[in-house]
Amino acid sequence: MARLVAGDVNFNLTLAIGPSSGSAPVQEVTSFGSVTITFDLESGSNLQFVARGNSPEAAYIDELATDVWLMGDIKARFRTWAVWQEWFQNGQDNVNVMGVTYKKLLNRRLFNTPVTFTTTDLGLIIWGMWQHTQALPGGNLGVTLGTPNLTGMVRTRAYKTGENLGAQADAEYEEGIWWSIDENRVLTAGSLATRAFVGAPLHLGASVREMQRASGSDFANAVYGDADESVTTGVWKVDPTVTTDPRGRWELASGWPTVTLQQTLDDRTAAFLKDSTLTVAHWNIDMEPARWMSDTRIMPGDYAVLVVPRSLAAPIGAPTQLITVRVTQVSVSFDADGGLEVKAVVMEMPSVPVPTELIDDYQEPIT
Repeated sequence: MARLVAGDVNFNLTLAIGPSSGSAPVQEVTSFGSVTITFDLESGSNLQFVARGNSPEAAYIDELATDVWLMGDIKARFRTWAVWQEWFQNGQDNVNVMGVTYKKLLNRRLFNTPVTFTTTDLGLIIWGMWQHTQALPGGNLGVTLGTPNLTGMVRTRAYKTGENLGAQADAEYEEGIWWSIDENRVLTAGSLATRAFVGAPLHLGASVREMQRASGSDFANAVYGDADESVTTGVWKVDPTVTTDPRGRWELASGWPTVTLQQTLDDRTAAFLKDSTLTVAHWNIDMEPARWMSDTRIMPGDYAVLVVPRSLAAPIGAPTQLITVRVTQVSVSFDADGGLEVKAVVMEMPSVPVPTELIDDYQEPIT
């Protein structure tokens, strides 16, 4: 077990491994070097660590057939991926183990036959994808359906043989949903609009060590979407405020070449417009580890209040001191000595009101 200490806060983390066919690990990782876990809202999570090739756990490290359990204050289950390295140098045998959560394994599965879902909740459509692939010979990954599993968004979808299941599931994030698979391989899903706020704000000099703002390139208030031209017609979606927006008209296009239903194309283009108008800026944030381990444990999908450092640059109109953001990625890295580094990416969500009851430790006057 790694015991990390930052200030007065203890943080416990254990790595253990075992066969992917098992329900629990069989061996704790005892000789790891640095460990990095990247949690991502859309594409799933990754884990990477270095172990000794002559350690007790090395006997259980079989490429593609081993699972890695993350236990303690963070819980997750990863499957070893196809890309890993072993090197021999100065009398040492080191193994660089890489794994992904079961959610990301869907990116290595394809539709075996055409599949159609009619007026079905998106959460159950994604579960239907898992049912489809797990029913194939050798395809069962042990994923089961839990609760909640409904997103509140009912859609009709048709998929062709050979389409990538993971790519199609990821495309639905633009509809404003989330779905995940936990350490027990249980799938849950829901609407991003229902996710809770993190209680403590992201405040430079308090919970945040450093932050960097980047914006502009992904904004659009008029978008075009197209799909399979033999059965669908391209769609324009334009924000109704485009004529009064001081930024003027900005356009982007996106395509879904395998989509064969006009309604699916309409849904995805509308979601693309919503995402393009809301994604005003993103912030790259270095968290204060002790605060992240205690009261600011942001994770992908969470909403938080970001305290904007005082500046006259970038905003349209009067500068905003407080803004709602959605967390899209969190990277946690620690070494064998207990050093911890936490980085995050958050997206501005100006359409979501700031809950004033969550800004108690913001000391500067709001004018």
